[in-house]
Amino acid sequence: MKTFKILLGISLFITLIQNISGQQKITKVAFIGNSITAGSGLSNPTLYAYPAQLGNMLTSDWQIGNFGVSGRTMLKKGDFPIWAEQKFADALKFNPNIVVIILGTNDSKYYNWAYKADFYKDYVAMIDTFAHLASKPEIYICYPLKVFKKLYDIDDVVIHDEIIPIIHQISEDKQVKIIDCYIPTLDKSSLLSDGIHPNVAGAHFVAEIMYKALTGKSYNKVFDENLLLRKKLKSISADNSINMYATSAIDGDLYSSWTFKGFPSSLTIDIGSLQQTDQFELFFKDAKTKGIQYKIETSTDSSAWTMVVDKTLRTDIISNYDSNIIPSTEMRFVRLTITGISNSTDDLIRINEFKALKYHGYFHAPIISANITKTTTTALNIIPPANILNMSLLRFNKTTKTFDATSFVKDFSVPYIFNFIGTMGAQYIFMSNSYSNGTDVYSDTTSFTFKIPTGNIYLKQVDNTYFQAFPIPSSGQVKIIANREINEIVRINVMGMKGEFIESIHPHGPINKNEVIVWKGTSSSGKKPSPGIYFIRIEGKTIHQDLKVVLN
Repeated sequence: MKTFKILLGISLFITLIQNISGQQKITKVAFIGNSITAGSGLSNPTLYAYPAQLGNMLTSDWQIGNFGVSGRTMLKKGDFPIWAEQKFADALKFNPNIVVIILGTNDSKYYNWAYKADFYKDYVAMIDTFAHLASKPEIYICYPLKVFKKLYDIDDVVIHDEIIPIIHQISEDKQVKIIDCYIPTLDKSSLLSDGIHPNVAGAHFVAEIMYKALTGKSYNKVFDENLLLRKKLKSISADNSINMYATSAIDGDLYSSWTFKGFPSSLTIDIGSLQQTDQFELFFKDAKTKGIQYKIETSTDSSAWTMVVDKTLRTDIISNYDSNIIPSTEMRFVRLTITGISNSTDDLIRINEFKALKYHGYFHAPIISANITKTTTTALNIIPPANILNMSLLRFNKTTKTFDATSFVKDFSVPYIFNFIGTMGAQYIFMSNSYSNGTDVYSDTTSFTFKIPTGNIYLKQVDNTYFQAFPIPSSGQVKIIANREINEIVRINVMGMKGEFIESIHPHGPINKNEVIVWKGTSSSGKKPSPGIYFIRIEGKTIHQDLKVVLN
């Protein structure tokens, strides 16, 4: 019995030691490379270089060492061999568990490739050097990135036709794994700032390649979806003295706004099918200190309602934006009711945007908030999701039709502010993203235009339940759809931003529910107006409604 207790005690002690050592185990990865690894051309390589971004993608039991040095070669007879660098010696002292070698780009220069007969043996010598470390690391060798411009004497033909085949042969002879960075970048010229070096988004892409290779897991890209975007307004209730542009609360444009007076005022939105949501966002215009009070209710059938957000008694005064995370809830209908204000006597309320994000099981992307005014400058506030330390802001590039990363930050002691200068009349589109532990979450798009209507367009009393316009934006014709029976004759005029006349449309007699009236997207002279914002003004005996449309 005594012997059994001793053996049991030893077994428990060994298990404890194993558990403790397991908790402390760190996988150390050393990247041996050139300027692409070092992060040349990036404003802050310690944040933006692909090894740094990879470190943010991985969990805390990984440690990344970046031992890249600009301009360096694998060839010992090259102009600047990596072998002679202090960082190479540091990589050996790092005693890594994994080594990733990504060299060869600078070896392709004609005066370096003159020694191409040595490339195989020098590469093998490096593999052997790391293989003999006490840590016995697993070694990966990489095909270089695709080169799109012949700069700095770097030659993509040499890389593709000669260097890559040699690296492939080395992998077979030495039984080491290959990470292919060439084929994945064949169509990624927009991610390389000078055709050779990755920009911030390009470094992120390379980090994704490395993540997949080192973990054996796919890198998840998840996109937030705003369930309310341009969905059908089921009903609207507000003081009739001012009640304008309710559809602007769900049009995806941070410039436009639903404007009303009086409490309570509400919108009910039909998203068309049962969906799961776990986050609501509200953006208010010119209301930084009003402390807008509200509630959000959801329903699956528009008869039984559940309160999911209750801020009717809030006393704080912050109301330029608000975010509410809730347990995943199934809904088809959403009702937003503005019930009052905590810090003002001015009850004029403007809501730029109301969002409900679709539940996808991950964290959501950062919120983009901005107050767009008459000027061509604005501050975009980027608010990170809870406990996520890595995020970036991306701007749509109309030339390449891609979203380019404009920034990347890790310090969230305060929301990140991006000061943006644009052009009057131009439309700008942004996205944000956050990433952690192998998952990259992108926001839905945020758009705005530096332009404000003049004249009396905003002073017109409207009822947003009569008509809707689709699609928005449009590159051609716009369909005006009746939401109900219209038992009176209406006049329809298309107006420009300054109230200038564009075109008239003349429906004949009463209009049936769901009847479609088409504006061809042209002026009265048959010409297509310039891209921008236009208003379709619908007037009858009792109907007064303006629909905002955007022409591309």
